[in-house]
Amino acid sequence: MGYQVAIHAQDVSSGRVEAVLRALTRAASAADDYTIVDVAVAYASTAGVRLLDGALTDPRWDRASKRFLVSVDFGITQPQALDRIAQLSNSEVRIPNASQVLASPGLLPQSTFHAKAFIFRGTSWSESCASVMGSANLTASALATGSEIVVGQSWSSRPSRSERRQLQTLRNTIAWFDDAWATAVPWCDIRDAYRDAYRGKPRPRKPPEERTAATRQYLRPTAGPDVSSSLTIQLANARHLWIDTGAISKNRGPQKPGNQLDTPRGTRVFFGFESMRVPKNHNFGKVQMRVRRPGTQFVERSVRFGNNEMDKINLPIPEQNGLDSYDHSYLLFTRLAPDAEAADRFELDATDERAVRDLKSAAVNSLDLTMASGRRYGLIF
Repeated sequence: MGYQVAIHAQDVSSGRVEAVLRALTRAASAADDYTIVDVAVAYASTAGVRLLDGALTDPRWDRASKRFLVSVDFGITQPQALDRIAQLSNSEVRIPNASQVLASPGLLPQSTFHAKAFIFRGTSWSESCASVMGSANLTASALATGSEIVVGQSWSSRPSRSERRQLQTLRNTIAWFDDAWATAVPWCDIRDAYRDAYRGKPRPRKPPEERTAATRQYLRPTAGPDVSSSLTIQLANARHLWIDTGAISKNRGPQKPGNQLDTPRGTRVFFGFESMRVPKNHNFGKVQMRVRRPGTQFVERSVRFGNNEMDKINLPIPEQNGLDSYDHSYLLFTRLAPDAEAADRFELDATDERAVRDLKSAAVNSLDLTMASGRRYGLIF
């Protein structure tokens, strides 16, 4: 395999969610039988620690000796997060510049600790190892929803001469980590003092990046076990939703074209509704929708959770909008405005696969998905 390097960019506005988390799981996989994990971050949150521990589920993570350098600069890191890190198997937490920061009434450092590095390795440099470095802290925002860029690197066992030169940069990073670790203070020694200082801050409860709209949406309860947090955040930020309709049921009678579209559970989020679980036949509310044709007007359409455990969209009456039916077409829903005043306005276009493919080609990103029935749908950003 040799030396591998990859850049991972994360940005919810373009649907790139959990890119940092995936980079970390790939690094752990590339490091084969790693036995040591070294992490240095400026800030940590309980949600971030939970995400990391939940993503690294193989026995190597439990067995590995873990060192976490986490700052308390500015009182941003949650004490509960440091407790949770310390409770991981074979884990130790130390705080850089702890004495100086705690001596400051505002927890202000003389020099900020702003490192972000995750390193997976063995005891010998002849073994495979991997690292992820960049802008990401140990928070849910950094791992999943924030705008972040990290670089993942991995080295196979028995590296070549050129690979060993690249590996020297990682060895230099470990030497820096060892120096910082030697002067850092164990978390257990300052735990009570930091908890008191943290409580005394005006608004201490969460790191600022954890309070963003995207992260709050990501951490909310989801619509069911088959709807992931990453998909809900992508649904909330997509500009377009497309669905291969197949044959729509004749809900208006055998002689009239149907206008009730079954969509996957969670699709409601695209239309501005919450992702939490609800009982069957729950009515989420109404949106303003118009068919993309000259002279059409906005009409109120309902969104609900059906008895078949799918989200149901009540479409505009087809024949009132110059359409024979919605059957066997590609329906393209477009969010018309991102601002709150027009958040419930959507445009509907009955089109074909080629038009959807062309729109995806021109977009910054897209996501193709498949329902349990085999019908296709997707998001375009």
